[in-house]
Amino acid sequence: AAQNLNELSDRLNAQVAEIEGAINKLNLGVRASVEAEVVSIDESASRCVFFEYEKVAGKWGFVINQYIDVDPENTYEQWAFKDAPRDLRLKVVERIPLLLDELVTKSISLASDITDKITVAKGLISSFPQSSPAGPKR
Repeated sequence: AAQNLNELSDRLNAQVAEIEGAINKLNLGVRASVEAEVVSIDESASRCVFFEYEKVAGKWGFVINQYIDVDPENTYEQWAFKDAPRDLRLKVVERIPLLLDELVTKSISLASDITDKITVAKGLISSFPQSSPAGPKR
């Protein structure tokens, strides 16, 4: 049973790694996050799990973040998808389509912001005196 479980986990990791690799090839440089689970443990404690695409240790990829809020102390853990506990990987894998949608939304928004900044930069450039083709005069 253990061997079968490990082989299936490896197959799941490989499939998700293919999706991650395809996104990485797009070279988006955009962070996105979706909520995977929020559980109230009791009146003073809760656990939140987020599935994200972000840059960690210089590499873009799928990341699972877990926050546990227990008064008065909070804990935070982060894993690359392949290194996360199996139960968390199983919780987030179905969120991949939502995360992809969020990446598209964020990419479109960022492209719009960049377009606006280009307009601002062009306006600034036009406010400077133009130099002659022969070079600046002293």
